[in-house]
Amino acid sequence: MKVKVGDKIRHYLFGGEVLIGKVEEIQICREGEKSGRSVNSCDVKRHHGVIDLDNGHWCYFYQVNQVIKK
Repeated sequence: MKVKVGDKIRHYLFGGEVLIGKVEEIQICREGEKSGRSVNSCDVKRHHGVIDLDNGHWCYFYQVNQVIKK
């Protein structure tokens, strides 16, 4: 699943709540870490990393449920 900066995604929090947010930054990093190499787009099923969102949250790649098409 390809995600790029500016996309809106549906993601879940650790408590199970599902939210929608706009991608502000994507970082590919080692598992267990929260910072790494900043990229403009990434296949979240093939890499590990974090996404910073405009809704005040961040998520690991595995927490992304869907990319919302415009």
